[in-house]
Amino acid sequence: MESSNPEIRIILADEHTAIRKSWRKILESNPRFKILADCNDGLVAQQLFNELQPDILLLDLTHSPADGLIIAEKIVQQFPGVKVIGISVSNRLHYAVKMISFGARGYLTKTSPLTEIYEGIIRVFEGDTYICEEIRSRMIQPE
Repeated sequence: MESSNPEIRIILADEHTAIRKSWRKILESNPRFKILADCNDGLVAQQLFNELQPDILLLDLTHSPADGLIIAEKIVQQFPGVKVIGISVSNRLHYAVKMISFGARGYLTKTSPLTEIYEGIIRVFEGDTYICEEIRSRMIQPE
């Protein structure tokens, strides 16, 4: 019998070790999520993606030596069906729009509520585009 809630395989990329490890712990607390790898570098994330073929790549926007936006664009070009979700401390609409224009399927802030983080990952996995409420509310209000 096939599960109606399939496992979601994730790679997590964030250059801040403490934040990345916290995200890993939080995500692993959801039985649907399986963290295949976590890394501190966007270029490593690209290599891991190629090797592990996850369902979702959670990618921080600020990376060294390569920018998360550029990494997202390269991965999407290499794997057109990929589901990248940008994560950032920034709640500026500009970054979310740019991340989506580079081919990402979602954008979450690091201050998004846990329930919304789970929802965003699941919705992107299911084929939707998801932008967190904190950003969506800015899309309908003039700045």
